[in-house]
Amino acid sequence: ITPAIRFRSQRTHSLFDIGVDISVNKKGPLTGKKPIPNWKLFLGFLWISPKPAPPPPPPDTLGTLAGTVKDASTMEPIEGVTVKFPGLGIPPVVTNNLGTFTVENIPEGIVSVELIKEGYKKSSDVVTIKGGETTVKNFTLYAIPKKVLVSLLGKVTSEKDKNPLKATIQIEGKDTTLEVSTNPLTGIYKVELPPGTYMVTVHAENFIPQTQPVLLKEKEGAVLNFALLEKGMHIILRGINFEFNKATLKPESFPVLDSIAEILKKNPKIKVEIQGHTDNVGSEEYNLKLSQKRAEAVREYLIFKGISPDRLIAKGYGESKPIADNSTEEGRALNRRVEFVILGE
Repeated sequence: ITPAIRFRSQRTHSLFDIGVDISVNKKGPLTGKKPIPNWKLFLGFLWISPKPAPPPPPPDTLGTLAGTVKDASTMEPIEGVTVKFPGLGIPPVVTNNLGTFTVENIPEGIVSVELIKEGYKKSSDVVTIKGGETTVKNFTLYAIPKKVLVSLLGKVTSEKDKNPLKATIQIEGKDTTLEVSTNPLTGIYKVELPPGTYMVTVHAENFIPQTQPVLLKEKEGAVLNFALLEKGMHIILRGINFEFNKATLKPESFPVLDSIAEILKKNPKIKVEIQGHTDNVGSEEYNLKLSQKRAEAVREYLIFKGISPDRLIAKGYGESKPIADNSTEEGRALNRRVEFVILGE
């Protein structure tokens, strides 16, 4: 039995062994009963001649590459371009402030060259190197186009009192989806986006969401404001006038109703109740019928302006819901009114 340990030195190219050689007899020489082991210690040393390094290639098979790297658009030299030679084991070099570089001892033949610079597209090229000669070659790099951004800003307010709102704005485009918030004190939002068409949706607590498209042109920003309708909100329309004791709208009422039509177009999902109200002059039955006809007249005008009929409910309340004292002319004038109530989506 020969247990041993071998030590190897890569530095000196040598082997060193130490071990024990043990032999066991079947019967001991003295007693003849128990086996008696015989052993001996041994040391070994072996030196291995290192493999000689391959001879360097002949000088006439090595060449030099001198190059210049320029911007493909401006033809200005580019400093700091990393030049690599894949598979050749040649350390990369970097162009100087003149965009030039020189590499020696390149094996002759067709050599691949890689050019890398932040802000530019990576480029690959091939060069034919001739032994004992200097090859001169110009390279170009294409700059990566910078993203052009334009501003979209606006203000979100309540339609009723024009107060600023804390709101969330969702913006969706072809390659962009993001969400921003308004300043709760001013209601103003601002975001930088690539040019394109976007759908902008605004959400605020207790208000009806509103969506509008916007087109952002290159080098042009856009302003997109929102006036949100509160759920269950009552809008009292002042300036809606009718012929005396009739349901015929007077022409001076049209601008007010046109503004309501625009609000409804900006909020295409909401439904409203058009409420007609009168003062207490005349019988309750007469006033109820008159208020109903006037509410229906407003509904017909809005339908004429392109609002879907199923979004508009006309209901007359007569003199049942006064907001002022009917004992004065001023109070009766306030009670003769048309109101819009936002029913929701």
